[in-house]
Amino acid sequence: MSGSGAVIAYYVHGRGRGHATRSIPCIAALQGAGHRVVVHAGRDALGVLNAAGHAPVEVASVMPGASSLLKMGQRLVQERQRLKGLAPLVVVTDGDGPPLHAARTLGIPTVAVGHGAVFRYCELPAGLPKQSLRVERLNVASATAGADRVAVAHFLPATPAQDHVRVGRPDLAPELAGPVTREGFLLAYFRDGNGADALASAVAQGWRVVCFGRSDTVPEGVERREPSRADFADHLRRCDGVLGSAGSNLLAESILLGKPMLALHKARDHEQRLNAALLTRAGVGEGATLDPLP
Repeated sequence: MSGSGAVIAYYVHGRGRGHATRSIPCIAALQGAGHRVVVHAGRDALGVLNAAGHAPVEVASVMPGASSLLKMGQRLVQERQRLKGLAPLVVVTDGDGPPLHAARTLGIPTVAVGHGAVFRYCELPAGLPKQSLRVERLNVASATAGADRVAVAHFLPATPAQDHVRVGRPDLAPELAGPVTREGFLLAYFRDGNGADALASAVAQGWRVVCFGRSDTVPEGVERREPSRADFADHLRRCDGVLGSAGSNLLAESILLGKPMLALHKARDHEQRLNAALLTRAGVGEGATLDPLP
């Protein structure tokens, strides 16, 4: 990248911890190249990035819902003002749409990073759920459309369908380095705290289950752990398998470590439904819904 020592504005979406986890090595690489990286993040990403020493500026991530268009407009105005003052060489955004569109109006080059981008910018196998594909391609457009470059972060190999797109699987994080063993327990993580029934079922089948999640969503008999990247990585290396949400980053880490996964999702979570379908087709895990399809 030209412009050594330049300012780079880096935005990380705050739904779940995966956006932040995969952003850490990217931010470190940019800093290592001599750039000043100003990190912005929302909600769940804040703690992850703070723990990594990146001290992000807090922004309000636009979450799915009826008010998303209004929030998108408010953020667009805010980010135009912020970027005018910051004057970055480039804006990099992992899942956060408003700064991408603000940068485009100001003529600032952009890079959009996203796992869901695989459904819009890559060749896909036949037979994936058509409704989920339509919805997810629309969702992805809100955070990637018009970007000068798109970086697809995916847990399986994929072929770009457009020239400005590159695909990569996240590298194994340093904290996941070390012996990979199977020590007789399942690791569980549910982004939205909605896996109580699945956790109870695993315990009823005789499994020891260690879950990183809120105390109000973890049933009796399950060992709950507080959120900690280092502790989670330690348990991921040592578990027999993974039970959790069909989020892209967790799938990638499980596959890289050779851990079988049961990837669960809400019936109407289109991104995770597609992730689970790809996981199952690849033969490296199984996907299922947490609730019945209508």
